[in-house]
Amino acid sequence: MKKLLKEIETFDKDYQKVTDQIKEVKDRWEPKLKELIGRISESFSKYMVRLKCDGLVDLMSHETDFAEYGIEISVRFREGTKLQRLEAGVQSGCEK
Repeated sequence: MKKLLKEIETFDKDYQKVTDQIKEVKDRWEPKLKELIGRISESFSKYMVRLKCDGLVDLMSHETDFAEYGIEISVRFREGTKLQRLEAGVQSGCEK
């Protein structure tokens, strides 16, 4: 039993160490990424306004699962509608 408790304690310490390392690395690049996505969104929004539409680009993130990160583009092509996520099935170019 003591051996198992020692293994659990070691595992917990190792887990915390890795978690701290991940946070340290993430804290270095994530603000820069958010700033870049913000600039991209600003440019995209200005472009869409010239087309008499609206749009924005946003960073989808997750606290610990980097596979969940992504870029979400939202658009509005018609007055009186709300921004919706850009998807091929919705904005296919064949809308009526």
